[in-house]
Amino acid sequence: DIQLIVPPQAGSGSAISAAADSLKFLGKTPLTAAVKQAAEALKYTEDKATVVLITDGLETCGGDPCALGKELEASGVDFTADVVGFGLTADEGRQIACLADNTGGKYIQASDEKALQAALAETVAAPAPAPEPAPAPAPAPAKPEFNFLPIAVLAEGGDPVTDGNAWEIYKAKPDGTRGDYVSTEYGAYKANLEPGDYIVVASDGQAKTEQKVKIEAGQVYKPLFNLNAGTLIIHPRPSAAADVVDGAAVVIDYPGADMPATFYGTTKAVLPAGDQKVTVTIGQGVATETIPLAAGKTVEKDMVAGVGHVVANAYYAAGGDKADGSGIGFK
Repeated sequence: DIQLIVPPQAGSGSAISAAADSLKFLGKTPLTAAVKQAAEALKYTEDKATVVLITDGLETCGGDPCALGKELEASGVDFTADVVGFGLTADEGRQIACLADNTGGKYIQASDEKALQAALAETVAAPAPAPEPAPAPAPAPAKPEFNFLPIAVLAEGGDPVTDGNAWEIYKAKPDGTRGDYVSTEYGAYKANLEPGDYIVVASDGQAKTEQKVKIEAGQVYKPLFNLNAGTLIIHPRPSAAADVVDGAAVVIDYPGADMPATFYGTTKAVLPAGDQKVTVTIGQGVATETIPLAAGKTVEKDMVAGVGHVVANAYYAAGGDKADGSGIGFK
């Protein structure tokens, strides 16, 4: 007879042991039908199922365990039969091992009680959990749109200069001096420079500074260029209340100058911080003044040359007609 003595359920190990202890094993060995019934109890066509067959003899009821293995493998969702042959000869074991082979299971030969215990432990042990999938490799960092974004300021902590300033880029020679010219850019500059050594010159008005910059692949560089400069505004006037004279010459001898810079009319200049010697010339009138200028500051000043406009007329005789000016000079 074939009996289902303990319904399949989790945690039923002790119930199975108790039921097996009370049984008396007599009669034939319908192992093929028993395995089929166990598979159906496990709903092998709906869920993953594993049957462990423990037998001390061969099929004696006309069943074909090899054919059953193929049938269960084909019709099951994920069916496996493990077979433990207890006290069987090697030849007998080969005759029923096909049930395990045809379902992806294993056949274990147990010749004594100790071997049987080991076989049961091997077949009913919980399967090792599937290894966690390897984490996906971290995405490669996005290539920056620009690798060189320099910043120029007039003074430490000041706002970036973005209008009227210039950048000169040169390759650097091995001795650190300027090499081949690369480009000149203006304003808020950003670029992709090839890896290598460069000399970068930042300037605004008469103020300039330079740095050596090393560009390496995959890196972004934001060097700070402090021009240490201020802004000077000069209004040249012939007298305090007079309008600015557009043609007035404004000459500024600033710190570090190779030669003074010359402007005309109202002058707005970015200059290196320090004392600025300013000379204003209107006609024959000249005014000179030294004006201190701090980095990041703006100084605005009127400079008066102290001149007027003279209109002279010549007459042939007192009270007579005015001469037409031809050939007449004044000293």
